[in-house]
Amino acid sequence: MTMTMTTETLERTRWQISVDQAACTGTGMCVHAAPAFFQLVEGKAQALCASADADGRLLDAALNCPVEAIRLTEAGTGRVIAPEL
Repeated sequence: MTMTMTTETLERTRWQISVDQAACTGTGMCVHAAPAFFQLVEGKAQALCASADADGRLLDAALNCPVEAIRLTEAGTGRVIAPEL
């Protein structure tokens, strides 16, 4: 299933960001994809904020995490944005 987000949808949506520290292998792909949102701390990814306006860079980071350690959920509804279940 391919996720399609329109510019209008991205502009009015807020996402909760979480990183499963136990699953994270510290590849740094999220930092490379979205340096404004992630950093590596002691070899593990850490979100720089708990929530943010929807952003394609966040989606890229979550979808490209090799161990699916990054979860994005829609604030308010809890709907999972990524990774797709």
